[in-house]
Amino acid sequence: MRVVALLDPDVAGRQSRTVVDACVSGKCLHAFIPVHQATAASNIRRKSAGDVGVEHASPMQIRQALSNARPSCPGRKEFSRADLVSWGLVVEMGTASSKQVGCVKRRAAVSATLGLGNCDGKQLLRQLNTYGFSRDDVAKALQAISDMEPASSACKSLSADDELVTSL
Repeated sequence: MRVVALLDPDVAGRQSRTVVDACVSGKCLHAFIPVHQATAASNIRRKSAGDVGVEHASPMQIRQALSNARPSCPGRKEFSRADLVSWGLVVEMGTASSKQVGCVKRRAAVSATLGLGNCDGKQLLRQLNTYGFSRDDVAKALQAISDMEPASSACKSLSADDELVTSL
């Protein structure tokens, strides 16, 4: 028997995912819907515009998320903090706070694109490793946000990010 966890891409969903995974260890697949696909566009019934939940995703988006479900891999160490620093998703300790603001926005955009909801650097690193994301998944998310963001809002210039994405 397998259990598929398709949960809201927010903090409550992340916490529930951890509990479900612990209860059915080794038998759980995780499906992720990006935040922008799981956000209410307008007020509907008891939901307000901007509310986040799986119920706001289209059937096609849900099917796609389910077809891409991935097992959890506790203890996996594919990614490191150095990777997050090189991608501009976290900063080195002691870095000026002005760079931290850009990294927070960039990390939030990458997390949302991957369907992880808002994460701090430690949470993002744990989820990338635990849920089997590949470097290609991260590269696609970085490319998607670099297409949307001006160079001044990133931790690094777009040319540095473009080199990073092509090197993955």
